[in-house]
Amino acid sequence: GVTLGGRAVQLDPGSAATRTDLSSALAASGRFQDALAQVRQALSLDPAFAPALENLRRLQQMGVR
Repeated sequence: GVTLGGRAVQLDPGSAATRTDLSSALAASGRFQDALAQVRQALSLDPAFAPALENLRRLQQMGVR
């Protein structure tokens, strides 16, 4: 969930995978702007990380900007 994901990011802030997982959890709980911020952080760490690109695409399809 969001709490566990946030803790994981605290432990490994440089992980695109961890930030992408947190983005997914945030989106699932309706926190779309926070999800977008995390996915952007993930992509800043690894611009070609496919799961983060997919999360970004999904958020954009939902109209989150």
